[in-house]
Amino acid sequence: MKQPYHIVHLPRAYPSDIAPISGIFFKEQLAAISQNEINIKLGVITIIQKPILKKIFFRNSHLLFSTHKNVSGNIITWIKYLFTIPLPYRIKRQYVNYRLYLVFRKYVSCYGKPNLIHLQTYELGAVALKILKKYNIPYIVTEHSSNLYNDKTRLTHDFLKKIYLKSSYNIAVSPFFSNYLTNKFGVPFTPIPNIVDTNKFTLKPESRSSKINLLHVAHCVKIKQQKLLILGFAEALKTNKSLKLTIVGDGPELESLRALANKLKIGDRINFKGSLDNEAVKTQMHRADIFILTSKKETFGVVLIEALAVGLPCISTRSGGPEGIISNETLGLICDHNSEDLGRAIITASKKKYDPVKIRQHVVSKYSSAVVANKITNVYNDVLS
Repeated sequence: MKQPYHIVHLPRAYPSDIAPISGIFFKEQLAAISQNEINIKLGVITIIQKPILKKIFFRNSHLLFSTHKNVSGNIITWIKYLFTIPLPYRIKRQYVNYRLYLVFRKYVSCYGKPNLIHLQTYELGAVALKILKKYNIPYIVTEHSSNLYNDKTRLTHDFLKKIYLKSSYNIAVSPFFSNYLTNKFGVPFTPIPNIVDTNKFTLKPESRSSKINLLHVAHCVKIKQQKLLILGFAEALKTNKSLKLTIVGDGPELESLRALANKLKIGDRINFKGSLDNEAVKTQMHRADIFILTSKKETFGVVLIEALAVGLPCISTRSGGPEGIISNETLGLICDHNSEDLGRAIITASKKKYDPVKIRQHVVSKYSSAVVANKITNVYNDVLS
């Protein structure tokens, strides 16, 4: 950067005392930008809201209406805690937006007026629009939300379009998602991917097992289609009895998935690990031979680039973002949303010799912190120069 810009990020979620890993990729992106460009001041302002009637309130009541402030290097973090009562969505959203705007005003009084707002998804778009109107501070948008695929945003199409039209630059996290949003709103989007921490997700050791270990990591909800995963695995087992599957994740579908595995008499071939932290997930990746994702829709697929970073070939259903990640057969395979095609993909991948080093090199060249952060800082320069 040619001058010391001041950029404030407005993420929809952020790691906090209540939820330490919520929105962790927003924090990782800020850290990457900070390391890539030291001549920049970065701020992050966010609202952490929890229902006042939930048990979590009583464990965290000391945070009620408080603001956590932290300065680390060139990153200033302001987290506002709000505990809300049950209200219609529109009223609650207006209240949260109003409180966030007040925090922004206090931030400006302490640290000065920023040059640019970086809005992370449409959800705080009303705040960005108000800041643009009141302070004449431009904003850009990075869009992550899969809600835009199925119109579950609770905002009208016209208001969403207004957010993107008023934005100085619109980013989407994958080529597929970028094209989708460009066509849907008639506003240009540019793809810039999410980041993978290649220092955390390191190259896996060479496998010496006679078994072929398949790995899946995702929250157990219907959109992740673990039922399809188990049915496809069952198909593949008919051809190759040396396959084993590990499923990492918790959620409302978990018990029905266990029941399905037992019904198909393959429960002994599937290891349900439940929820694991990042370090334990990396350990599972180091033990695996192939990674599988079976989502119905994905805007990107961070877990895929994490798996590729450790050298794992990946299989994914055609779901949007993954098609841009598994871009050729040296990285893995894309399959259709049926158990037969998934089973064939598993068998094909299990027979193929992949090069883990080349897989990792590909990820480092496209998704490492330095590469992605450089693309984002170039956008800042383009908008502000």
